[in-house]
Amino acid sequence: MASILMSVLYLLYNALVLLIIAAVVISWLPQARYSPLGQFVTRLSEPLLEPIRRLIKPLRVGRGGSLDLSPLVLLLLAWLVIQLIRYVVVLSVVR
Repeated sequence: MASILMSVLYLLYNALVLLIIAAVVISWLPQARYSPLGQFVTRLSEPLLEPIRRLIKPLRVGRGGSLDLSPLVLLLLAWLVIQLIRYVVVLSVVR
């Protein structure tokens, strides 16, 4: 049972990673945002990224550029949550 739970969590995490990578790439290609795929990815990713953006503003880079750290923070937080769940699951199996 524990291995099934962890497999599902890792599958969801991998899907999140792919979604965030797609969102980052689409953000670099302005015309891609208006494609059906771009709109779909944006609709899924923005509710996850926006709260983090409110807490961590994009860094200014160079002249007029900015670096949005919210995708990195989101993936790091998701990874930490999965590791915490994995730890709890391992403890429950050992007992």
